Amino acid sequence: MNESSKTHFEKEYTKLLVIYLGLLFGLISFSLVLILLLVDPDSVRDPEMNELFQLIVPIVLVTAISAGIFLSKKAIAQSIHASSDAAKLRSYTGFKILQLGLLDAAILFSNVVYLLTSNTYFIYLSMAALLYYLSLFPIKQKISRLLNLEASSDFPAKL
Repeated sequence: MNESSKTHFEKEYTKLLVIYLGLLFGLISFSLVLILLLVDPDSVRDPEMNELFQLIVPIVLVTAISAGIFLSKKAIAQSIHASSDAAKLRSYTGFKILQLGLLDAAILFSNVVYLLTSNTYFIYLSMAALLYYLSLFPIKQKISRLLNLEASSDFPAKL
């Protein structure tokens, strides 16, 4: 891998890392505000709405996680066949941002339902999904290995 490819990799990685950390900060801060805001979280406001959301929220979370896994696999498959390293990185970054956005939206939905219903079940679901979100942390070596970017022996060791 030449020097311009390494520079491009650094730029794409930095962009992905900033987006990941920004979304993570938003999720954690919103969740903490909700937890601290609701003084009596066990008082369910609307039992009918609570029952409906107990079905909808897990479906939304599982769908977001499944779609994210599917998109991640598709991104890797498409990126491997790209002609240049820059094209591989652009494709992978785009799909990864989409995966993070889907999961972020599902977690926020769970948080808002917690705010509406005051049922701690929804914040627990949100925290479980947040743990999965943490597992999606972009690691340089993993990205370069997945996209077959290790063309020289010193890559990504110098990154």
